[in-house]
Amino acid sequence: MTTLETGTVVEAGLDRVDAPLKVTGLAQYPNDFSFPGMAHAALGGSTIAAGRIRGIDVTKALAAPGVLTVITHLNAPKLERGPMTLLGGSPPAPLQDDRVLHYGQHIGIVVAESAEQARHAARLVRVEYEAAEALLDVNDPRAEIVENPWGLDTERGDVTAGFAQADVVVDETYTTPDNTNNPLGLMATVAYWHGDALTVHDSTQWPHNVRASLAAIFRVPESGIRVLAPFVGGGFGAGLRVWSHVILTVLAAREVKRPVKLVLSRPEMFTSVGHRPNSVQQIKIGATRGGDLVAIEHHGISSVAMEDDDYEPVAFGSAVSYACPNVLTRDRQARLNIPCPGSMRAPAEGQGNFALESAIDEVAHAVGMDPLEIRLRNYAEENPVLGLPWSSKALRE
Repeated sequence: MTTLETGTVVEAGLDRVDAPLKVTGLAQYPNDFSFPGMAHAALGGSTIAAGRIRGIDVTKALAAPGVLTVITHLNAPKLERGPMTLLGGSPPAPLQDDRVLHYGQHIGIVVAESAEQARHAARLVRVEYEAAEALLDVNDPRAEIVENPWGLDTERGDVTAGFAQADVVVDETYTTPDNTNNPLGLMATVAYWHGDALTVHDSTQWPHNVRASLAAIFRVPESGIRVLAPFVGGGFGAGLRVWSHVILTVLAAREVKRPVKLVLSRPEMFTSVGHRPNSVQQIKIGATRGGDLVAIEHHGISSVAMEDDDYEPVAFGSAVSYACPNVLTRDRQARLNIPCPGSMRAPAEGQGNFALESAIDEVAHAVGMDPLEIRLRNYAEENPVLGLPWSSKALRE
């Protein structure tokens, strides 16, 4: 058994300058901002998972008290799709056609003098659908499969030869479920225009991405956009993409020429701000009786929305985790009728490492070795793919 020397885990405490504001309730989040003449918005969501909208009747909604406008795909302007980001492509622009790609898809936005009036009027919108059979299972043979979505598939050595020389081979399938990053604080957006300039208070973890995306979507100079998020609140990754409710709030503010606030409802939080996609992973690991890993083969498939390009390479982590001479990793995505996924606390690594480390435990049991010992025995002193040293090492022998 290898003996480890551990350094200090907990260092000296640091004062957080925002702590007094938060604990006294003085920290202002987007939902806390109000402006003179501010209107309020509510969303309409699809009640089917796939199909088309055959008709929308907004007559009663427009006649409801306090309603200023109702925007659907029938009267929405052309909106550009957001730019490519460090986390992949932006979600599709909302209200651009009559297609329904997932349950809860935003199919309209109602703007009224008060939040209560907007929510009431949104329930008065009548929608007629032409439903289609939804694709909801990554193993559905009808689902479109995207091979190697991010160009990160890897292969080094010869896994076939590696398995041939292995004394022990573990071959398992692991599944992980959808998880929704649903913080306690409902995500909200407040937007107001002054000419071509725009100010947005948003529940975002990445204000610069919101600014760049809104500039591209609305074709206005990025220099004229301010995105304010001094206090993030809860995010867990939900605030990293620019979701359609943000775009619709900005659009509504431009249409009514007033500040507009939109606060998602709790049910909308489950369909509007992403989720960790589910996965099915097949892992095959070969090892010697002495505990040396000689081959790893990891195939992963995860779900993605019909027209999205979410970054989630679940298998790739197996290429860099251990000093194994023969490794093959392959990632695929199945396009389904689900809301757009997004990052959630260790995106891809969470699912992939669960499967890999579960399989490593099985290998350790098969060769009769302590689970920690087999990991230390196969510790990679440098990145196996890049051949570069790690920036830091958490364990010291």
